Amino acid sequence: MRPDEFVAILRKRSDPVGSSKLKSAFAHSGLVTAFDEDELTVLAGARTPITVLPEGRGIIVGTLFSKDGRNGRIGQISGADKRRLVASRGSTLLTDFWGGYVAFFKDQAGEMVTLRDPSAAMPCYYAETQDATLLGSDVATVLTGSGRTAEVDWENLAWHLRAPGYWAESTCLRGVRELPRGSMLTVANGSVKVEQRWSPWPYAMDTTAASPETAAVRLRETTQRCVRSLASEYDQIVLSLSGGLDSSILAACLSDAPSNVTCLTLVTPALVSDERRYAQAMADRVQLRLVEGHYEHGNIDLGRSNTAHLPRPNGRALAQEFERLAEAILGRGTARAVFMGGGGDSVFCTVSSAAPIVDRILREGIGPGVWRTFNDVCELHSSTYIDTARRAARTLRRRRRPYIWRGELTFLGARAVEMERSAGGHPWLDDIPDAAPGKIAHVASISHMHNFAEGGIGGPGTPPVVSPLLSQPVIEECLRIPTWNWCVQGRDRAIARMAFANELPPIIANRTWKGGAHDFSAQVFERSRHQIRELLIGGLLAQQDLIDRNAISAYLEMEGPRRDTGYLLIMSLTDAEVWARGWSAGSHVGMTSTL
Repeated sequence: MRPDEFVAILRKRSDPVGSSKLKSAFAHSGLVTAFDEDELTVLAGARTPITVLPEGRGIIVGTLFSKDGRNGRIGQISGADKRRLVASRGSTLLTDFWGGYVAFFKDQAGEMVTLRDPSAAMPCYYAETQDATLLGSDVATVLTGSGRTAEVDWENLAWHLRAPGYWAESTCLRGVRELPRGSMLTVANGSVKVEQRWSPWPYAMDTTAASPETAAVRLRETTQRCVRSLASEYDQIVLSLSGGLDSSILAACLSDAPSNVTCLTLVTPALVSDERRYAQAMADRVQLRLVEGHYEHGNIDLGRSNTAHLPRPNGRALAQEFERLAEAILGRGTARAVFMGGGGDSVFCTVSSAAPIVDRILREGIGPGVWRTFNDVCELHSSTYIDTARRAARTLRRRRRPYIWRGELTFLGARAVEMERSAGGHPWLDDIPDAAPGKIAHVASISHMHNFAEGGIGGPGTPPVVSPLLSQPVIEECLRIPTWNWCVQGRDRAIARMAFANELPPIIANRTWKGGAHDFSAQVFERSRHQIRELLIGGLLAQQDLIDRNAISAYLEMEGPRRDTGYLLIMSLTDAEVWARGWSAGSHVGMTSTL
């Protein structure tokens, strides 16, 4: 049973008969009633943490931690904290606490509201019926309770394929929506209203910048506290340790965790992707056990989607092998999880442009600091002064243009390509304050990372994936740091390196590149060409004009080693095809999660 299972019934009107009928829909789900007052009923799994507010004012489902420096989950909210929470309509929950939660409570006007935490660590989907709004952590369970038949929303899927990093409230299933991170849902007069309650901009626009040294100390303390608090929820942890900076920082933070931590490094047949010496160096440094997991081609079936249970496809073909290897280590225990450094590149502000120079000019004007940053960017990108100056000037000229959500149109059909002109933006990026271009890029990069927070490694019944670097306090701390400090001395993610300099072996602290599984993915693609053709060319995506069959056929017929990334795009489209077939076939209808 996973620690994030719940269903909430928000009734639109008093109807005992209808309420009883709704609750009976979940009689065989394994969920038990955790709260049942007035218009709200919440059912939760036996391992799902719950915090009931005093005086029956509401309930918080999921993990809740304090920002005051205390480690360990909060099991009870004081009366004073409850009163401040209600009076502020949840604002104090966002400013004084953090975690992976969905909170239900009555505000001062007596309206029942739902608030999802800014990290989106607790899944929260919802659907409406005539009598109620159903919210839950599992899509199939929400569909079952609402009496809906699963139906792919082809328009939303077209947009998702065109811009896979864009995470909107609407999903790729008709009638199923997701409560966005840091947002509040209110049901009043029979209608649903969603408003954003947490924004990255107050932190990104903070002008009280600390020195790089002070920022590093704060980041270290915050990251350690978040990782250790999250680890305290589990007895068994598998840490995906690649030997890169982000996963190595997690290893440093987990070195004295009370949990049984095992590091797993993945090995592919390609020598260029061999990260074992880096992972071993880090494991030795913090004295954690390291297991080598070997990818095997034969265990990967592109006809199976690891995100089949989610309301959007997410292209995780290689996750099938990671699931097998991690499950073998974790065994059959209950309090188990996989920790990953997912999102670290974004949160730690990987710099890929000359924007830090422009940001510093806009903050300080031309001065010694700008010249130091100019040299840092030149060194970081191994670029000449002239080239760097041109890129900085171009960024400065374009800084007032609206943010453009760029996507990958290769292999897409006309219906998906045209979505570029009709789809909306992102709540964090639609109404941007007068922010510097580097800060806009930092916020946009973090907004792309929502996929790391959704789903387990293989769906219901599998261990949850925990991404501590996407915790709310870590994101807020990183957003406060000026972009030019992230490339101090010409080092990428400089503040993070500085923060954990004493815990990282030099081979990792000074590492400037990292291998990947692209060569292995290319081998899987070559072995699966016939299967890909069978799935895509006459499949549902082709019938809906979401893919370009001619372009895909031509690419599949090409011989020789793959030098581009087209095969990755086609594998992602294959996963989307399998995902769409699963929901269209009705295999999820009436299915509840395997709790």
